[in-house]
Amino acid sequence: MSGVANPLIESAFGGKGERITSGSLAAFEKGYQQEPIPQLGSEGSILRSTASVHKYWQINGSEACGLGALRGGIRFAAAYPITPASDLLEWLSPRLELLGGCLLQAEDELASINMVIGSSFGGALDHADCILTTEWGVRLAEALQTVAVILTDQNLAQSRVLIPSPEYRLDAIPLRRTAPAGENYKRYRVTNDGVSPMAIPGTPQSTDVADGLEHDECAKPSAAAADHEAQLKKRLRKLEDFDFGSHWADIRGAGELAILTWGSSTAAAREAAARLASRGRPVRLIALRLLSPARPEQLARALDGVTRVLVVEQSQTRQFHRYLRAWYDFEAELRVLARPGPLLLTPGEIVAQIEQWSET
Repeated sequence: MSGVANPLIESAFGGKGERITSGSLAAFEKGYQQEPIPQLGSEGSILRSTASVHKYWQINGSEACGLGALRGGIRFAAAYPITPASDLLEWLSPRLELLGGCLLQAEDELASINMVIGSSFGGALDHADCILTTEWGVRLAEALQTVAVILTDQNLAQSRVLIPSPEYRLDAIPLRRTAPAGENYKRYRVTNDGVSPMAIPGTPQSTDVADGLEHDECAKPSAAAADHEAQLKKRLRKLEDFDFGSHWADIRGAGELAILTWGSSTAAAREAAARLASRGRPVRLIALRLLSPARPEQLARALDGVTRVLVVEQSQTRQFHRYLRAWYDFEAELRVLARPGPLLLTPGEIVAQIEQWSET
């Protein structure tokens, strides 16, 4: 194999100098000597893997999000193709069919969202982190009867990596709260936790009309201030009082300095923290999964004992930092490492920023 590959590598990288060419050849040889890696989604491995059989997965972010959706119970999807979402749709379509579901390509985004909303009435439900986060989001949306928006980016969606077979266990999340047949059905009943029992369409004596207007408990449009206030408080209560468990953030390490980040910057931040720890400089890493609703009490506990916080984000205008300052109070000194793409933030940049800061 080397005899065939070497001329191709030399042709592609020869103009970049001897160091780049020899490094590429060495990397190819090392990779070629490894055991074959199974493709994610092969027969029998759509939902769960067996760690003893599949040590590593070859996967990109779109596939990981799709797998998380399937694990969460999604069996129907409707969408209008657009980059980078098209890759996700192409991956989902055949696997949904294998699981008895389907994917529909609608004529536009508006038609797609209406199909998805309709299916929800009936009860249709780093790369590795894409799986966990998407499954978690699906289950939260079902429990709280709300929309879950999974944020990703083109690099995460389309880059392909090798990852250890993901093994995780979600915290207990309630299933959909259903309503039995009865004459006193109130679709938007005001409850202590803000979640109203929901009848499946066709349930006898449990009909309601869904519209975009404010309403009373029976789903009848209402302009009364009391109804408006009661429904607003109900929606807020179910988000603020819900126990989101331990997955609101990925927290690792300890130290008086913390890296605070989210999304695709997490991988670089993890490697930077590992490098610093190997040099005797422990760092606490906090990567948020849950951006909204904010968790100020939980973040305060996670930052207990921290005197300096470096916010790391791939952004031109420090959007993540502005969000944090809007919802969180920081007692520690705060600095920001932020720049736009297309070049990704590297572990070396984060390490250099922290070492420079530590010298002051």
